[in-house]
Amino acid sequence: MEGFEVYGIDEIMAMLDWNNSSEVQKRGIELAENINNINVFLQPMNPGRNKNVWENCAKILAKKSDNILQPYLLHLLEWLEDINWPGAFIIIDRLKSFSGEALVDVFSHAVNLAKMDWYSEMWLDYLS
Repeated sequence: MEGFEVYGIDEIMAMLDWNNSSEVQKRGIELAENINNINVFLQPMNPGRNKNVWENCAKILAKKSDNILQPYLLHLLEWLEDINWPGAFIIIDRLKSFSGEALVDVFSHAVNLAKMDWYSEMWLDYLS
């Protein structure tokens, strides 16, 4: 098809970098909405693709349905280990739309994980 470009995940992730123009970032977010495997957007820590893409990854995740996000709730709660991390407030707002029933077990698990690590007192504060 003429005029149709296919982008790989590496190209899309490169577009999400906060150092790009807002237009390039917006295009990356639009392309990412069609990616079914959302693992790649859960706080990626690849060379060149780490906190510089987290804000845009959070925007992508926030648009996903509850059913898609449900298996990843613990990962989303882990995003709150440091409220200063890019995208943390977007994730908080998205988590607020889940029912308490959907969050209770995973939230309890996150609290237990935070209690096991001596340095996670900050995470406990943010979870509260």
